[in-house]
Amino acid sequence: MKTITPAVELYTFEELSEKAQDKAINRLLDAWLEYGDLVWEETQPVFKDAIAEAHRMQTPWFAKEIVFHRCNKYVFEELNNWYFEADGKEYDYIELVDQEMKMCADENSLMDYCRSLTDFLDRVTDDLFQVLQDEDVSDEVGKHLERGTEELVEAWKLLRNGD
Repeated sequence: MKTITPAVELYTFEELSEKAQDKAINRLLDAWLEYGDLVWEETQPVFKDAIAEAHRMQTPWFAKEIVFHRCNKYVFEELNNWYFEADGKEYDYIELVDQEMKMCADENSLMDYCRSLTDFLDRVTDDLFQVLQDEDVSDEVGKHLERGTEELVEAWKLLRNGD
């Protein structure tokens, strides 16, 4: 048997090249524009006003630029919560990665972490199945949730079987 521990180089937003920072900003803004619920609650009024301004000006194709201009502070706050790959693709929240690294430092903690992850996946899959049954979910969101749920179920099964 061989165990491989891949090393993944992660960067904070400030550590990224200018090109990678631009990519990270654009990916965040695209996600916000596609899934407005991702925008922080306290940012929603400014975000919605920016979208409305683009429509008032009859230039919805400038919505991204207007949102960036109006929500600049919030965009950078969000980006500073993430680790990124070198090309600017988001990896995960800094807090979560740091927690995982701390837990994985000790093998006993790793087993505890796997058990808690298994319990978490169990709860999340139940919640996601409930969401999928909700008639208010758009087809597009439903497809994403269904794919994600299937992946979570498979991960959960692997963890339960000790693989």
